[in-house]
Parts: sequence; C-alpha cells; structure tokens
Amino acid sequence: MSGGNGRPDHDFPLMPPGVREIQQEMAHRQWHSVAEANAFIQRRMAEYNAAPQDELGGLSPLQAHELLSGDWATVGPLRLDETLALDDLRECHLLVAARALLGAAAEPRGIKATTAGNLNRRTVAALLDVTPWPAGYVPEARHWNKVINEEDFQPVHVLRLLLTLAKLLRRRGGAFQATKRGRDLLADGRAGSLAAILLRTLYLDFNLGYLGGWEETEPRQPLVPLFLLRLTVLDREWRLGRDIVPLVDPAADMEAEIARLAARYPGLYEAESRETSSAELPSFAFSSFVHRILEPLEWLGLLEGREVPGAYPTIPDREMRKTPLFDVFVTFPGPFRDAALRRSVKERRP
Repeated sequence: MSGGNGRPDHDFPLMPPGVREIQQEMAHRQWHSVAEANAFIQRRMAEYNAAPQDELGGLSPLQAHELLSGDWATVGPLRLDETLALDDLRECHLLVAARALLGAAAEPRGIKATTAGNLNRRTVAALLDVTPWPAGYVPEARHWNKVINEEDFQPVHVLRLLLTLAKLLRRRGGAFQATKRGRDLLADGRAGSLAAILLRTLYLDFNLGYLGGWEETEPRQPLVPLFLLRLTVLDREWRLGRDIVPLVDPAADMEAEIARLAARYPGLYEAESRETSSAELPSFAFSSFVHRILEPLEWLGLLEGREVPGAYPTIPDREMRKTPLFDVFVTFPGPFRDAALRRSVKERRP
C-alpha cells in the first residue's frame, strides 16, 4: 500500500487489524461522493469502537478509553470502596503504617527528620513493628542491615513519599508534620478514604519507574486500570509472580522481557545459566512488572505473597494470590467484568 507520494505507507502495518480492514474496504470500493465515503467511515468506525478487541484484553476501544482515562473516583468505571470500615482494612499494610505515621506526625513536635530529609531510625523501627508487612520483607531487611534506615525498607520509604505527594504530610523546620487533611483522615471512619488515596496516589501520581531503579519511567503504568480489571476475575490460586503477568497484561512478551534484561545485565546469572536454555530462564522474566505493579499491591493488602525456591539457590521466587480485600475494595461495572471474564475463559480453552 502506498501513500499519495508513491512511497509505502509505513504506518499501515502498525495500525490495529480492525482499522486496517476498514482502510482496505475503502481502497476496494468506488465512491460517488465525499459524503458517501464519510458516512461509511463513521459507520464502520462506530462498529469498530464498540466491538471487543483481543489486543485490548477483550474490551472495546470505547471501553478501553473510558477505563484508562478515569480518575478512579468520579470519572471512568474503576471505583474504590471508600466506605470500608477500619476492621475491613486490617490487612492493608500501607494503611496501617500510614495511620501510625500520620498519628505521630500530628503530635505538636511532629517527627524529627534526618539531615537527608528522611524519617529517623526510631520512627522506621516503629513502622516495621506496627504491621506484619508482606511475608519475608522484614526478615530480609534485618538480614542485610544492622540498622534500618528509611530507604532500606522500600514500603516505608514509598509510604512517606506517597503521603507527601498526597499533601497529607509535610516537612517543616526539620520535622515531619501532618497537614490538616492528613489529621482529618486519621478518624476511624475515614480509613477507606485514606486507603483509596494511597492506592490512587501510588498508581496515578507516583512514578513507578522509581521502584527497581532500572529505568526512569514505567511505560506500563497507564495500563494499571486494565491490569486491575483482569485481576478481578482471577481466582485465588497461588501463582508465581511472573506467571500472573501474561494473565493480566494482554501484551506481555516473556521472550522480549528476558532479552531486555539479558541485554541490560549481560553477566546476570551467567555462571548458573551456562547450560540452561532460554526456555528455562523465566525466573527473572517480568521482574520489573512484578516489582513495580504487583508487589505494591501486596503492600496494600490486595495481593498476598510468599517466597518459594527459585531456579537458583540464592534467588528465591515469589508466589502471589489475590486477597478477599481486593474483591470488595476494587470494583468495576458488570459490562467491564464480563469482558474480562470472557477473555479469561477464552485464554483457558485448549
């Protein structure tokens, strides 16, 4: 296919299959007027935008646009149940720690900050004790650190950044203080609202590329609503984190992920994998997705995880499964759940 200048139209292969079909239909028909051609385009594009697309995880383009452009509160189909009681959220580690941190910061003197602008060690130690955190997190931090600073325990470090980003916590005069909004959200009846703010701030406002430190940004971050939708129809079976990725990300490509990591870290696992085929190397595939998208859901109590032996003795794998809290806290309208469920059933068929 050529453009008006006679050169190949290089954009044509990059277009969605449905759009290419419409263009091919137009190219093989005789048009008597511009109005006739425009009417055809409008009708066919309306049909295309309303039809489920495999590359969109079973959603129509209209549904995908609505999902990905929402604010998780007033616009779009994704909603977080802010009416949940504090007792319903007892497994939400970040919420429990956030309430403890804001409570201490609401005291007249606040929380003394370090010269680097972090939480002091005493506060960090208290936050490690206030919640059990995901399995294995605290023992690993204590194994590698004689004393634990804020940045030695990523969930606490990220929590402090989230509360600051959400304008619930501020640093003034060498101390962290809770803002008026932060103090208001300490009420037991506002626990659901605080949990919702943490989730929205993490995935909508915080730069997930900061987690893991491999790239400056996380290109898949705008697709998090789609990942959450597909998680809603996932059962509660234990699965390796890397095995969850293809179930929630329609564009997941294990071979591409392995090649990306191997190129960035050419010596990674070289000694152990010298006689290992590429098909046996997925122990580190999708690691950025697991660290940036899935593990933060553990901090929020929406997934639970546990360490299991990996392909290499010194590198454990992590299994995860959805928690009951996920299904009551993160909600979608029926048509969106139905689309995700149809896609899930289709993928399970032999």
